[in-house]
Amino acid sequence: VGDFNNDARLDIVVVNANSNNVGLLLANDDGSFGAQVTYSTGVGPYSVAAGDFNDDSRLDIIVANYYSYNISVLLQYNRGALAKNMTYASGGGSSLRYIALADLNNDSHPDLVAANYGTNDVSVLFDLGNATFRSQTTPMPSSNSHPSSVAIADYNGDQQLDIAVINYVSTNVDLMIGNGNDTCITQINNGYHFVSSPFLLTAGDFDNDGRSEIVVGFDDNDNIDVLFSYNIGSFTIARSYSTGSNPASGGGS
Repeated sequence: VGDFNNDARLDIVVVNANSNNVGLLLANDDGSFGAQVTYSTGVGPYSVAAGDFNDDSRLDIIVANYYSYNISVLLQYNRGALAKNMTYASGGGSSLRYIALADLNNDSHPDLVAANYGTNDVSVLFDLGNATFRSQTTPMPSSNSHPSSVAIADYNGDQQLDIAVINYVSTNVDLMIGNGNDTCITQINNGYHFVSSPFLLTAGDFDNDGRSEIVVGFDDNDNIDVLFSYNIGSFTIARSYSTGSNPASGGGS
């Protein structure tokens, strides 16, 4: 969701995995939406995020492509119209799943973090401000972890953004602590393991203590777990809450 044509109304962008494109639905004055306009991506687009990648005050789109092992950057050039600008390879067999955007190095440009399920690592792409990115890859501690989702927030209260990673096969959460610059990543394995395979992740400071908590959804049970942060980059034992069958999406701020 974002204002893609600068008319002060929120528009919708959606991933169409089987047709290898994303769809943009622009908002009308009455709260309805126009017909979907589609834009080609790589093969098997899995998730999407929006940000201004070239400092022109227009929202652009970045897409993680599961089957073509790459990331598509689509730049906006005229009131919601998009053009495919560049594709970044994430490595053969990477099978990207979820992506997240935030300014990790405090240069006022949105950086990208991607969970590479197939290659057991996380890609960090630092935006240079002209729609090009510098890539850095951080492996997970386990060679069989298979990270499925990431969430960016301040987990240790130092006013710098960190990265939480949930691993589908090793059923644990890893933390990558940010230093606020391009060499920001130090990895901490919390040693906390879930009973089921974690699939979805989002974050938010639910108790207003200056440290974000994480919310985890699972592939094979009908509840979510909330892990509260304490100390420096550590989480308490999860509190579980029942949901409907197979929770598939969530959001936070």
